[in-house]
Amino acid sequence: MLLVLSALLLLLTACLANERPVRVVTATPGGAPTRVAAALAAPAASAPALNPLTGLLLPDLAVLDRRPLAVKISNAPDTVRPQAGLALADLVFEHYVEGGLTRFTAIYWTHTPSRLGSIRSARLIDLELTAMYGAILVYSGANEPIRQRIAASTFAARAYEGVTVGAPLYFRDPAIEAPHNLFAVPAQVWARAAADGVNDAPNLRALSFSTAFPSGGEPAPAVTVNYGPDEVRWVYDPIGGLYTRYVDGRLHTDADTGTPITAANVVVLYVPHRDDESIPVGEWNGVTIYSTEIQLWESGPALIVRGHKADGQPLTLQSITTGKPATHTLALAFDQPYAERTFAVPAQRVAFRLLASPDNPLQVEVYHSDSDTPFLRTTVTGTSTIEVEGARYDFTPARYLLLTAVHEPVLPLATLGGILLLAGILAGFLFPARVAWVRLWPDALGTGLEVAVEHLGWIAGDEHEVRQLARTLADHTDGG
Repeated sequence: MLLVLSALLLLLTACLANERPVRVVTATPGGAPTRVAAALAAPAASAPALNPLTGLLLPDLAVLDRRPLAVKISNAPDTVRPQAGLALADLVFEHYVEGGLTRFTAIYWTHTPSRLGSIRSARLIDLELTAMYGAILVYSGANEPIRQRIAASTFAARAYEGVTVGAPLYFRDPAIEAPHNLFAVPAQVWARAAADGVNDAPNLRALSFSTAFPSGGEPAPAVTVNYGPDEVRWVYDPIGGLYTRYVDGRLHTDADTGTPITAANVVVLYVPHRDDESIPVGEWNGVTIYSTEIQLWESGPALIVRGHKADGQPLTLQSITTGKPATHTLALAFDQPYAERTFAVPAQRVAFRLLASPDNPLQVEVYHSDSDTPFLRTTVTGTSTIEVEGARYDFTPARYLLLTAVHEPVLPLATLGGILLLAGILAGFLFPARVAWVRLWPDALGTGLEVAVEHLGWIAGDEHEVRQLARTLADHTDGG
């Protein structure tokens, strides 16, 4: 059976890693067993200024003067995704619960998100994980036999059960259906633990970290962990050097920040699982379901997936809207209050549909080339980056100016064209280059003129020149 441990980190052009076969993890790999417990308890090799759980530099060592939180976060049904605060965890354990579903125990030590959740009930594995990290247990409740074991544990005084403790450590979001609407406030949990005298720093030995890759590995641009009901895919991003998580083909993000769930290291542990028949938790089709005991104290095989930063390979973008030549940098003008633009990425066999509307973020839909149903919907505001199946797409806003004039037919178009041509020739010698689009069309009032100018870095006097151009056009069109 699988237990996945991931180290989570915070973290229009496109880049992609070199294509290689996808590594799919669906069964116990061969090879000699690895003693995971011994590896996790390796002597400290990190400097005092490093986070003992991630190996990253800590700007403020004071955060280590408190206990970690072991937080029980829901992962089923699908409606609980995206979860709040998951991207800020130091470590996340994803493990089986009943029915082949999974749940998270996330370890928080160096970050303090505004909220965490949704919070669900504890399992037998939390007796082990809370003790391993000297943590404060944050959970909604538990089956009565598990509650009794928590009460008899060495960390009972720092196990804060949500349905018992309540506010201000926990709150329910009325906009979300129960029982998936319980959230924890980590700052309040730490404050309560300090008031109770149980928030002293634990004596944890740091994990060992190395930039060297172990011998005998193989390239892993993507790794799939098939849990049964859900298929989780970790796709490597060569730009950031991290693996990005997808669930059933959808990018997994954080509910509060929109940040993709990423991991520098993904560790798949093949751990013995057995039913604890002293703890029945339900019945399905006449069959009793028991709580699962995940025996972390045993040994077994492990698959370690890790990456490093590397230069990405540019992807070619082809505008479908304009039909312009393909390039790895594409400029799309949204010149109407409601506008739609599309472009394709042939190497990835995907297409993007961008929808603009007033006072709303830019809507982004991504389609596979053989489907008319988007597999990803998201929004971008300002300078943004989204990741799609291992490629990174950078969106950068750029201003342009739009001038519209209507003139009477008595003004010869040839004269206006000559003026604009002469002005363009002179401007090419006297002023920095600008990119402009001009469109003429006849209508009932005369002939319409539309000029769109791309903003390529203004210099002094630019705005004045544009206003002067508008006045000149207005004079030639009798103020129209």
